[in-house]
Amino acid sequence: MSRASTSRDPIIVVGGGLGGLMTARGLLRRGVECEVVDKRPEPSSAPKAITAHAALLQRLANDGIADQLKVEGIPVSSMDYHFPNDASVLRMDFTQLYGTRYPHVLVSRQATIERILRKELALKYGCRVQWGTRLVDLETDEDRGTTATLVGTDGGVRVARPDWLVGCDGVRSIVRRLLQIPFEGDEFPSYQRMIDARLYGYTFAPNSINYFMSDAGLLFIARLPDDPEIGEIYRIIISERGGDGPRAATTRETFQVALDRQFGGRVTLGKSGLASDFTIAHRVATHFRVGDVLLGGDAAHCHSIAGGMGMNKAGEDGDDLGWMLAMVAKGQAQPSLLDNYAQNRRLAAMDAGATARHLHGIIMEHNKSHQDRHKTAVELTGRSEIVGRISGLSQIYSHDVFQTSGLTPLEGLASGSIAPNIRLTTSPADDTWVHDLVDESYTLLAFQSDPNSTSELGTLAARVTHSFGDRVRVKVITPRELSAAAPAGAIISDNAEVHNVYGDSREDTLCLVQPNLHLVRRCHRSTGQEALLTKLKAVLT
Repeated sequence: MSRASTSRDPIIVVGGGLGGLMTARGLLRRGVECEVVDKRPEPSSAPKAITAHAALLQRLANDGIADQLKVEGIPVSSMDYHFPNDASVLRMDFTQLYGTRYPHVLVSRQATIERILRKELALKYGCRVQWGTRLVDLETDEDRGTTATLVGTDGGVRVARPDWLVGCDGVRSIVRRLLQIPFEGDEFPSYQRMIDARLYGYTFAPNSINYFMSDAGLLFIARLPDDPEIGEIYRIIISERGGDGPRAATTRETFQVALDRQFGGRVTLGKSGLASDFTIAHRVATHFRVGDVLLGGDAAHCHSIAGGMGMNKAGEDGDDLGWMLAMVAKGQAQPSLLDNYAQNRRLAAMDAGATARHLHGIIMEHNKSHQDRHKTAVELTGRSEIVGRISGLSQIYSHDVFQTSGLTPLEGLASGSIAPNIRLTTSPADDTWVHDLVDESYTLLAFQSDPNSTSELGTLAARVTHSFGDRVRVKVITPRELSAAAPAGAIISDNAEVHNVYGDSREDTLCLVQPNLHLVRRCHRSTGQEALLTKLKAVLT
């Protein structure tokens, strides 16, 4: 029996953490059935990541999850570096981020984000994580497809044959191991200890994350959303030189000693959760796709905690996987779209790892003197692009399934970059932004500059609808001074900034945007329209 005529099981997502939940969210909201399995008996209660950056928050905005997080999260405007014998503060200022409604870091526990996602999946789609379900075997065959063997909580064995399987099952990924995908990288020579606790006498404002450096190591302090039992609470991390020798046990006293060393006895530890310790590695899988199996999140990459990017990259992986896999699974796009995922997300992981390594060299490379690290910090924090890299907003997808010789790149916004989120009007009564126009699939933004193109723009919208249905939606944005020439359904904008950034004062401009808010292509309508539509027909089935 051919694979095409074989009854297949739903897509399986292995891993009920952030990457897996985001993948399931993207699939289910587009009508693609999936199941999420996790070997753990229940959601983890261990302290995890706490920083949500702008690029991830933008992806969580379209169904209100970002707004839910803001209710209990803490917006942080800067990451501040403090060095001995230097009263000045070296600051990475996130308020300078452009083109986003989130010019900050949002301190929000990863467990909170996951809880909200689990609730959404259960209430909206009836999908619940199957806890205590282990993947024990995985086979891939070009003709027969993927076969997954699962063991449930009762020890029962189930053999599933999904069209696709996604591995978001952490740094010790069984999916990655069964496929024998190398996980290349190295460990950092430092040792970290962590606790969430109340602090007395700590006077730094909650809108900054503080890194206190010394030759003894790092002391990291960030205000967390209030704990129901402890109340006001902080994440405290100390990092010290690593080594193969014996290490002292991690106790509350360990953290008090570090606080005393930094603050001279003025700051004391109050009620706390359990202390933990960990090491840090940088590793990236050599492949994010093997046939019908895809990797994402910590199963595909892990980084230094410097900059707090790991959780964000996992969430972005899942978001990309969700919409791309949904289009392929529904027969709306060619499977080559998933090669784009594998290439671009691996590049994103490498870029995040490089940025984290630079930051790690400042705050946790303890074999260097604090004077040398201070010099590096001065150079790095003086570069405005560093906050863009940490936030994820400067990430460019260089691998493009829409590459075509018929499109001439325009000056300004680059293909592959994240579309800046700019308000369309200056009226307080209209709070519409560019990202509000981006649809569940592809969105073709047409910025009108030609007062004589009314008919042509209307014809373009009709052609796109006829050829692609709901896979591509056209949105025309017309400046207010040309409102008399706007085609039916056009959005009238009086904010010159949006036209200056996206458009061209001389002629109409087309911008093709993906659901992940990345700008695929930007071209003049008169010279690039036909090449763009031809490429769309080749990619979308």
